Amino acid sequence: MLVGKLTPRLRQTLELMAMGYRNKQIGGFLGIEEKTVKMHRARMIEALGVRTSADAIRIAVEAGIVPSGRD
Repeated sequence: MLVGKLTPRLRQTLELMAMGYRNKQIGGFLGIEEKTVKMHRARMIEALGVRTSADAIRIAVEAGIVPSGRD
């Protein structure tokens, strides 16, 4: 599974992206700078072997890692 190759921080970033949060919001949740979120995002996209954030989110949804209960 592609998501299994991600570090815990990259997986957190992917989960929050898939929930619809933007870089600044993700940074706030994780207690890191927005530029660090962008770096994590780039590393995550590379690790998943995709070209866009949308492709990464599709993988997250298919893997079922998006938490339920979002209204």
